[in-house]
Amino acid sequence: MVQNQSHSWKAYRQYSNDPDSLHETIGKYVDSLQSLYSPNESETNLSVENLFPVIKHKKYITEIQRLQKKFDSAEETAAFPYYYEQLNAELVVLYAFDSEKSMSMAQLKDIEALGLHPSQLRKVAVGNLSRYLPQLKRQGDETLSMLIADGNYEASLLLFDDIWTKDNFSVKGDIVVFVPSRDVVLVTGSDDKDGLQKAREIIQNNEWSYFISAMAYVRKNNTWAVFEP
Repeated sequence: MVQNQSHSWKAYRQYSNDPDSLHETIGKYVDSLQSLYSPNESETNLSVENLFPVIKHKKYITEIQRLQKKFDSAEETAAFPYYYEQLNAELVVLYAFDSEKSMSMAQLKDIEALGLHPSQLRKVAVGNLSRYLPQLKRQGDETLSMLIADGNYEASLLLFDDIWTKDNFSVKGDIVVFVPSRDVVLVTGSDDKDGLQKAREIIQNNEWSYFISAMAYVRKNNTWAVFEP
């Protein structure tokens, strides 16, 4: 699987070492984003087996549209190029073709070319990820714990419906998660004031590569909703 260090962190370090290189650094950062989201098709393995689910905040969509407008010099807002589904009011699910050599987000035409209907997509992608991930680990206690998988797809564990039960997470109240980054899932309970406070402090006191959200999400009726205590 492709494991990319944060482009923004690398750019910041380069600028810190040589502030006069700001314009060159920004240019390289934009070029790297463009190559990531518009890869050479010959280098991308668009196979069903390489399809994985990716959790993003809805702001990701508007950011990609902004970058498209910058690249294309378009006067009007460009259409978002990738297929996505709403997970809840804030989070969306995209799908990535992830192989040893490259990673690209799936467009609707890619999905149709594979003979998949959008209604099949999540089940197939979650199944692929389940087979790929190592055995899940959990650190912490019932007040606050963290799930550990491969260091890339932890946030996607929100789509693994079978694991989100009170048998697995004996928390106070309903299961609540925080997903500040793609590789971090914090778990506590809706009635656990200490756990909620600790989670919020962790999020506020750290810098996150591949940031997703500072919000909490509660498990209700086999779905994730924004948690509003």
